[in-house]
Amino acid sequence: VDYFATPEPLGMKMVEWAGVRHGEDVLEPSAGHGAISRWISERANRTVVEPSRVLRSRLAMVMNPARDRIVDSKFEDLGVNNKYDVVVMNPPFGRGGSDAISHLAKAAQHLRDGGRIVALIPVGPTADKRFDAWLNETDEKGRPVRADLHLHREILLPGVTFNRAGAGVMTRVVVIDRHADLARALPQKQSIDLTDARDMADLFERIEGLEIDPRRMTKAQEAVQAGDASAKASKPAASAAPKGPKEVNPEALGTIDRGDAKVIEHTTQKGKVIRGIVRSDLSRAEAEKIDPYTF
Repeated sequence: VDYFATPEPLGMKMVEWAGVRHGEDVLEPSAGHGAISRWISERANRTVVEPSRVLRSRLAMVMNPARDRIVDSKFEDLGVNNKYDVVVMNPPFGRGGSDAISHLAKAAQHLRDGGRIVALIPVGPTADKRFDAWLNETDEKGRPVRADLHLHREILLPGVTFNRAGAGVMTRVVVIDRHADLARALPQKQSIDLTDARDMADLFERIEGLEIDPRRMTKAQEAVQAGDASAKASKPAASAAPKGPKEVNPEALGTIDRGDAKVIEHTTQKGKVIRGIVRSDLSRAEAEKIDPYTF
């Protein structure tokens, strides 16, 4: 089976480099047991695709099946009408990177304008040739087929990256943005070479503070953001609520069994009042059996 689980610290950094914004649609194809998707914020709309029943059961443990979309199928079968703002992926590699590049090509078909792909792919003469041929393909008139896809950054990883999986394959992380407006595309920057990392501890230490430029918004996204900001600014002053929780009358929660826990009240930015209690003696699963909106 061509399955090399992503080391979780690397998965966490890949999600960080993706720059997921609140409310965006995010996809991880061939998600395995969730070493990447577990780091995607719950404030995003998360979709994960995994055909293996065994891996999917482990994946469900780090996702929220009540809110997240967990797809039981191969990524190849996911309809291209499903569009996403971000795709974070560690695809199956295949011989000479054949599967990795075909999965990457399909991921690009699902990506919206202004979106970003962060992908972990194999390195080697054949794999590199396949990647370059795909990204830089031209038509019969010499025009770029994928002029709206822009390789912004690549991080070259050491052979020890998949030591736990018993593989010494060389890999890299590529960061690709989609912008139809070329003026909004980030320029390609010099590769970051981490191939000399001595071991995993050394690699994790070196990527811990490594930052990638945030992706730029499209004009449409900027207009939406400006509209949201304008709507917030036009709200009456009375709707502004004090920040942070405050204690309230316990009777406000009716017959809830609160024990010795203090009842708190929090007002969201939209003016909605949420009342509840803080409990540290329950697991998240236990708390969600009481209330699925527990956080």
